[in-house]
Amino acid sequence: MPLSPSGTYRPDAAGTEPTKPTEPTKPSPAGSWFTPKAKAPEAPAPEAPAPAPEPEQVPEPEPLAAEAATTGPAWTADPLSPSGSVFKLKPSAEPLDTLGTTWLADELGSGSSPANDDQVDSTRPLPKADPPEAPETPVPPGDATGLGVAAAPAAPSSGWSGGPGGGPGGPGGPYGQPGSAGKPNRRKMGSIVGIAAALVVLIGAGGIYYYTSSAKGSTVHAASNSKAKRKIITTIARGPEHVVSVSPAAGSTGVNGGAAITVDFSEPLSPTSPMPELHPKISGSWHVAGDKAEFVPAKGYWQHTKVKLTIPAGASGVQSTGGGQLATAVTEGFTTGAFSQVRLEQDLAQLGYLPLTWAPATGSPAALTNLNAQYSAAYVPPSGNYTWLTGYPSRLMSMWRPDAPSNVLRGAVAAFLADHGQVLDMIAENQDGLIVSGPIGHDLWVAMFKALASQDMNKHGYTYAVASQHYPETLTVWHNGQVIFHHLANTGIPVSPTSVRTDPVYIRYQSQIMKGTNPDGSKYADQVYWVAYFHEGEAVHYFPRYTYGSQQSLGCVELPYGQAKHIWPYLTYGTLVTVTKA
Repeated sequence: MPLSPSGTYRPDAAGTEPTKPTEPTKPSPAGSWFTPKAKAPEAPAPEAPAPAPEPEQVPEPEPLAAEAATTGPAWTADPLSPSGSVFKLKPSAEPLDTLGTTWLADELGSGSSPANDDQVDSTRPLPKADPPEAPETPVPPGDATGLGVAAAPAAPSSGWSGGPGGGPGGPGGPYGQPGSAGKPNRRKMGSIVGIAAALVVLIGAGGIYYYTSSAKGSTVHAASNSKAKRKIITTIARGPEHVVSVSPAAGSTGVNGGAAITVDFSEPLSPTSPMPELHPKISGSWHVAGDKAEFVPAKGYWQHTKVKLTIPAGASGVQSTGGGQLATAVTEGFTTGAFSQVRLEQDLAQLGYLPLTWAPATGSPAALTNLNAQYSAAYVPPSGNYTWLTGYPSRLMSMWRPDAPSNVLRGAVAAFLADHGQVLDMIAENQDGLIVSGPIGHDLWVAMFKALASQDMNKHGYTYAVASQHYPETLTVWHNGQVIFHHLANTGIPVSPTSVRTDPVYIRYQSQIMKGTNPDGSKYADQVYWVAYFHEGEAVHYFPRYTYGSQQSLGCVELPYGQAKHIWPYLTYGTLVTVTKA
């Protein structure tokens, strides 16, 4: 029986089926009697038949060469065969029955033969057991990874054939099919079923990473194979936890009491880790993102508050995701700043206590009901722009000082205090000027935040009055940008003149017995009605006179009864009254 150089048999060119050698000399590297080498399909042959090439020279012993010469060039040497075998397989028109074939490993050592000749296909390896259920990865024959036995090729549906010529596998053989004239048809023999896995263990700062890769084979002649990479992370314990930084920094002053408080750690915090503690306590919540913990107040700290931050340590303190603990507790503190008068002005405009509107330079204003946003803005006012409402005189507009103290701001504060039950504070401010600090300032800001939260807008509108001492003297009143009153009035005589200035209304009576001293030293006690004081003892009120429009009073602005009653409801607390020069 003729043998190939690898020690396996060669089919008899004259027969129809190959015969098994009595004793093979050596298995192929894949563990089979012979293992065809898979090769990518070559480009299709041109339509015109090409001249048959000369038979390839096969380095075989002389007897084999002689026999080949008698039967024709049915087999040619395959330079890609690892065993040096002269076998080459090609698809055939007759499919083989591969479904019932069991693939087992070749356990037969050199010089042994299968125990059951009827069950052994000597052209294929017979593995020991069924392959495990796992993602399939194409593996070349003779896989030396050590992760599995060598895989055998699945027969293509078209069967196998040899090269051109007679004999089995040739065009006239039982497995033959026409091929390219004079050229062996080298095609891929199907997808190769196998298992390949590579385990890489990477130990890094974040834990242990396991990488596995697998490839799943496709059908016969698949164009490509896809690969999937899986990553499994197992966190391991690392070193102790440390505090990297705290914001606001320790010892800081003038801090925005509405801003978030952040603590940066050296390691990511465990989801179950205790959080730092604040004193005094305020409502809010801690948020953890990796190695950062942030406290967001629901309503910030009050102005001039000393805040202490404590980060607990030990078993009951903060812990990292790896179980690391803070060795020593950390305590730091800071002091909040003062609420800004600039923001006070913005708030009064938004609540309708100014004859102007305000809007931030960019974006939309913070919601009035968002207390923490309002606290933060009170510490750090956003930039913005004011717009005058139409209809007010230039005299009033000239008194306005954006982001600075002014009579317009003073009148708005007085009106706001009166509307929120702080009349005594309002009176004090009228006497001493605008006060936004101390006890009065504290009460003012308390009332302001409450008004913002409840969106308690000004319900009186905006009123401005001018008492002109030009003859004939008059009183003119604007309300919400319109002149609603203009009538003759009396001001003070030269020895007891009305002060030329602008002040807000701070005391109001429907009736009163007004007492004082005349220029001659005598005393008086007069019944008056519809009284609105704006500066010390000077007020707009009713007083009976024969005529109006000249200097007759002891400093007040006098009106007839009907006119005084009509205008009194508009002269609310905070209404600015300007007295001009004579």
